[in-house]
Amino acid sequence: MRDFSVDPDELVVAADHANTVSDAFTHLVWKDERIGDWWSEATDQPSDEHLATAIATYRASLRAATLRLAAQAEHLGAGLRASATDYLHADTPLTPHPDPSDD
Repeated sequence: MRDFSVDPDELVVAADHANTVSDAFTHLVWKDERIGDWWSEATDQPSDEHLATAIATYRASLRAATLRLAAQAEHLGAGLRASATDYLHADTPLTPHPDPSDD
């Protein structure tokens, strides 16, 4: 039986370089040469067990990528909230930046 396990480091790479969950999933599924090799073996028909293993692995991969992207979004959201709080509680009045074309 083929090994459909995904290296945990690969999940991190996929999630870090993905703009969406779909991008991460695509990276893990279609760029994995093992899948291409597996499907190209026309004489070796995939069994139900092969398919079930592949589906379970990629569901786990998608879930891991989703959690990673959600954590990144939460981190970004926390930073934005902190910036907004600083802005709202600033003691100094806001002044426009001078326009360099006025010189």
